[in-house]
Amino acid sequence: MPQNYAEAFKYYKLSADHDYPPAQSKLGEMYENGIGINRDLLKVCEYYRVAVEEGEERAQYHLGKRYKNGTVVDQDYQKAVYCFKLSADQGFTGN
Repeated sequence: MPQNYAEAFKYYKLSADHDYPPAQSKLGEMYENGIGINRDLLKVCEYYRVAVEEGEERAQYHLGKRYKNGTVVDQDYQKAVYCFKLSADQGFTGN
């Protein structure tokens, strides 16, 4: 069966809508990279923030990068460090 990113997006969205943090984080990544959906940086941050609140370490790391670089959000090193620390405390090493 060939990869179908649009179909994958649909199922991640269903899971995210049911408050599943890994799916929320994955949707952020899909919006960030335009995989299965048009690239939308505002949606990236929206999904990452929700997943961060739920303790999802990938989202914590990726939102930390956004705060560090000031991409779509105001640059805020304190928030970046906070997000990176949350992620690192769970053993996430990046990417």
